[in-house]
Amino acid sequence: MLSQFFKLLLVFITGYLYIGLLPDFSSNSLSDIIVELVLSPINFLAASTAFIIGIVLQGNVLTIEIQSMIQLFKGDYTNNLILIPVNIILLGVLCYVGFYQAIVFIVTASFYGMISLDFRGRGGQNEL
Repeated sequence: MLSQFFKLLLVFITGYLYIGLLPDFSSNSLSDIIVELVLSPINFLAASTAFIIGIVLQGNVLTIEIQSMIQLFKGDYTNNLILIPVNIILLGVLCYVGFYQAIVFIVTASFYGMISLDFRGRGGQNEL
């Protein structure tokens, strides 16, 4: 449980780094953004690295959250349900910091988390 909160903290830190290291999309044209990314490749590399690490961590947390919701619908209560409101609050803060970058981060991580779900049990039977 504590490791999941640590993952959520790392998701927030990597998401904040991703948003902070990219240029502001709202005030510049597309060509200005591309020129700024080309002229500062270290910031682009750091933002890309933070983006990938954050997506992998957020996808893992999202998988755990979905699995705990499935267990809740089956009648089993897990302590991992507390992760859901904490995750929503942290992603809301990221949206406040940089809306468009956070939306890209959230949508990409959601797709990764849904793809990484495994609905088959150890016996190979479909649990849903």
